[in-house]
Amino acid sequence: MIGPPRMSERDDVIPLPLDDDDDDVAWALQTAAVQWRRGAKADSVVWLRRAVESAMEVGHVPRATQLNELIAGVEERIVADIFSA
Repeated sequence: MIGPPRMSERDDVIPLPLDDDDDDVAWALQTAAVQWRRGAKADSVVWLRRAVESAMEVGHVPRATQLNELIAGVEERIVADIFSA
């Protein structure tokens, strides 16, 4: 069962990989988190999308759906940050 994504302590936007995530999903999530911390937020979204694609490729549809829903929130946060600056 997939619950809400666990977030890293240093980053409340990009979720941590789950123990049962495919290696490609975990790698994409880790890369997304690094990009976010570096300020490359658009690149982070690209890596989140790669995580979704990887989850779909291995048939882990619930995880892909969860991550895809997360992307919408991340994109909203990026827009909010742009207009609040």
